[in-house]
This record gives sequence, structure tokens and C-alpha cells, in this order.
Amino acid sequence: MNSYPKRIYKYFPISRLEQVLRDNLIRYSPIGSFNDLFEGRPKVTGITQLNEKSNYFGPDPMPSQDAISDVYDLVPNDVKPLITYGEMMLIAKYLEEIKISGKGKFPKDMGTFAIDFITRDIDKKIGVLCLSEVPDSILMWAHYGQQHSGFVLEFDGHHPYFHEAEESDISFDQLCRVQYRDTRPSIFLKEVSPIDLFLTKSSHWSYECEWRLLRSFDDKTVSDKGENDTQIHLFSFPAEAITGIILGARTKKQNYLDVKRIIGSKKDLGHISIKRALADATHFHLEISSVSENDYDLKFS
Repeated sequence: MNSYPKRIYKYFPISRLEQVLRDNLIRYSPIGSFNDLFEGRPKVTGITQLNEKSNYFGPDPMPSQDAISDVYDLVPNDVKPLITYGEMMLIAKYLEEIKISGKGKFPKDMGTFAIDFITRDIDKKIGVLCLSEVPDSILMWAHYGQQHSGFVLEFDGHHPYFHEAEESDISFDQLCRVQYRDTRPSIFLKEVSPIDLFLTKSSHWSYECEWRLLRSFDDKTVSDKGENDTQIHLFSFPAEAITGIILGARTKKQNYLDVKRIIGSKKDLGHISIKRALADATHFHLEISSVSENDYDLKFS
């Protein structure tokens, strides 16, 4: 456990307070819904280095099932749960329909077409929970903490909830560190790994110090409708995994009272601390310290 952060944090808008603190439900999102344009999108330069294999997905007649099986055998084992043999067949059938019907434009870049097809399917299967090592990022408070009017949940990074699978480089139900790179991964489809799909981001985002937890949408607790009728998948988590809550500088006194009410109504939350992230008087820095009801009678910048 020494390689994992002792505390791990999640930023929220204040509207999620009841859902996560009272109901212990947290949202896992498909990677295609994230605000980073490059999420889950390594540059796939082709299907495989072997030209005769690549031609199986070229504009020639639909390949035999044996030929598709040969290509599928080249897919890494840890990626196979994400794209099945049947889905590989769907790619080939889709291309064959375009060729026969003449409707639609045959893709020139087979690598991009294949990864687009795969990631769209992955978005239906896999949810991601994004967390951070840092609770005092000014940028994340602005972006994810509702312009400092939201809150941050502090979790025990060593709690079993974050380590239900055996420790490995990448695994479902296991906390994994995001890797930051200056260049976009450029690989053949047969070389794609879950790290490329879920855990690689541009170094522009390195300030987030991000960790992620991946779970199958099949294990969700409940689903709901979001904006534009998008599907929202909520997963339950143990209250004892929470160690504290940090309120933003612009939260209201009522928000503090709501937190106190929820904690007071649940025995399994009695251990958590309540703090507030306030602007430092002299530096571009957030000072996190304990807070009481009386503190909201003072004026903070």
C-alpha cells in the first residue's frame, strides 16, 4: 500500500452533496464523456504490422471468419474483454455493407476507424471514477468544485473499496495512477492496452495528479437520466471510506448546516472531519483548515 496515496480526493458541485454524502452513491462516467478531447484516443496507425493481416480490414470482400480469428488472436489479452470476437466481426460486416450497398464512405484510415468503433463500444461497458492526490488545486476547485462553491470528499486511499482486485499495472476495481505524456501514444491496434485507453493523458493535465478506478456498468447500483437524456450510472460506496469533507470558499452557511445534518443522521459518518478551503491572505494558495458555524458569519475573500 505504500505506493498508493494515504488520502485521495474527489471534487463535486454542491448539488451532489445529498447524493454522495447521505446516499453514498457516486457517479462513474464513460471515458468518451470527459472534457479532454484526447481521452481514450491513442493514435492507432494500423491493425497490425503484418500487411496481409491489415488487408483483412481493407476494401476487399469480407474476410472469412478464420481470417478474422487470426487478427483477433493478435489483440492483447487484457484488451479482449473490451472488444470481443463478435464485435470484431461487426467491424468487418459494417465495412462489407458499405462496399456492397455503396452507401457511406469507406474509411481511409483504418486505425482511426477501428479505435473509434472500439471506444464507442467501451463507453457502453466501462465507467471511470476520477480522483486526485491534491485537495487544494485552484484550477480543480474552479472547474470541478463549482467555482469554489462546491466541496471535496476526502477518502482513505488504502480502504479496501479502492483495492478489490489484486494489485497490478491496470485492473478493474483497483486504484490506478494516470500517466502524463508530452506525446500522444502511436501504436498498432494489436498493441493497444487499457493503459493507453484509460490511463494516459497529456502532460497539460498533470496538475490534477489523477488516480482512477474502473468498474463495469453491469455492477452499477442505479441508473438515472442526465442532461440531454444521457444515462448516468451510480455506484454505492462504503461510508467508512470517507475521512473528511472540505467545503469551498464560496459555500454558504446553509451548506455547512446541511453537512452537519447529514453527518448527525448517520452513525457511519460520525468520524469524518469538516474543513474549508479559503484563499490565503498573501499568496495564490488555498488554506485548508477546520471550520465551524460561526466562521460563516465572517466575510472571506
